[in-house]
Amino acid sequence: MTRHSIAGALAAAVLIGACDSPQAVTPAPTGPYTISSTNPWAGSTVLIRSADFSAHGHGAFVWLGTDSLPLTRVDDTTMSVTIPDTLGGEFAPQIVVDGITFPLQPITVAGYVSYREYEPQLAWDIYAWPRTGPAVVMGGSATGLTFIDLDAGTVTTEDSIIDLHSIHGPGPTYRDSVFLLAPEGGSLEAWRPLPAAALVDTILPPLSCYCRQAMQLGPNALYIGGGGRGWTVLTRTDSTQPYTETLIPTGAVSETEGAYLSPTHDRATITVDNSDGGIPVFNAPSGTLAYSVTELNRSTGVDFSADGQLLALVGQAPGQQFTGRVLLLNAASGAVLGDTSTAKVVFGVALDPVRPLLYVGEYRVDGLPSILVIDCNTFHLLGKMSVPGTAPACNTGCYKAVIALSSANALYLVAAYNPPGTQAYRFTLP
Repeated sequence: MTRHSIAGALAAAVLIGACDSPQAVTPAPTGPYTISSTNPWAGSTVLIRSADFSAHGHGAFVWLGTDSLPLTRVDDTTMSVTIPDTLGGEFAPQIVVDGITFPLQPITVAGYVSYREYEPQLAWDIYAWPRTGPAVVMGGSATGLTFIDLDAGTVTTEDSIIDLHSIHGPGPTYRDSVFLLAPEGGSLEAWRPLPAAALVDTILPPLSCYCRQAMQLGPNALYIGGGGRGWTVLTRTDSTQPYTETLIPTGAVSETEGAYLSPTHDRATITVDNSDGGIPVFNAPSGTLAYSVTELNRSTGVDFSADGQLLALVGQAPGQQFTGRVLLLNAASGAVLGDTSTAKVVFGVALDPVRPLLYVGEYRVDGLPSILVIDCNTFHLLGKMSVPGTAPACNTGCYKAVIALSSANALYLVAAYNPPGTQAYRFTLP
């Protein structure tokens, strides 16, 4: 055998040996798999990590309730999944990798959980009060000043202390837990409604108050909301003198929709359908104008932080239509701390009393509401809690709806502008 034939034979033997050697086999996935948050917001994205993802993950998905959710690769050991915005409550998720199912940690999704309707209908202006403890809303109804405890599901009414033909709802005052009410006859009175309704004093005599809103900024300053004229501030030098008009809007103003006073009683503002000069913020107790929020010409939601340092407003910017604007301000100076626009109409806003979070109501084209969760420090959107299509639509586009927070880690969206009753959408919070 020649040298070349020997070399050829050796090469053939090596090739045959290589063909006969076993192929490398990728081990099956074994886990474990860990999820980045066990209390995610609905509509948020969470991460799932495992060393298995270095060799597996194509076609992997997560079962969350009855939803099959696809995964997106982040890196060699991390995949991401987006929580549907209509989910809420407790879940035992599972991940399926290469056809093998593995359990993930149980999670509680902060999102929509239930709907309930109450009687009577809270007409016109609704306020979330008291602001601590259970979630409670109050407003005028056909039967009187009505309180709905949303946590307990109970309704109580104080009869004959508010006439909706005289005023659209209770008005805040510089005195804690005291509100302005107008019974039949048109007098303006200060009442302490809880624990039992008690008259504090009479502010204006009978036939004096046929207004949309009233707010007592101080012992000698009143805000009165109206229709086509918008609003006016009345002041007096002392309690022996009559009130006189000392402040009116600049530019055209249409109907006012609510009045709000800071918990520290130094700033006040309003919701209003249109105000060409911006949204007024008043000094309290003097009743002078502190500044105008010119970024908005329509305000549909207002909230002050518990310490009075922050002011959140939502509404529409000049020239906007069917979109929204969300602002967070330094309440004292009016300096803008956060500003974002939304693709849909916004209404109602609430500052979390404990965490740096802002909750904003958003009205969808399908007639149902969502709650946007915004980080106050970064103004990034953290989640979107949406009411699913199985729930009733929000009456009249959630017009005049409010957000009420509960110490039991719950949030309620309450709407009642039109009959038949008062609608309450409940969401769970982390």
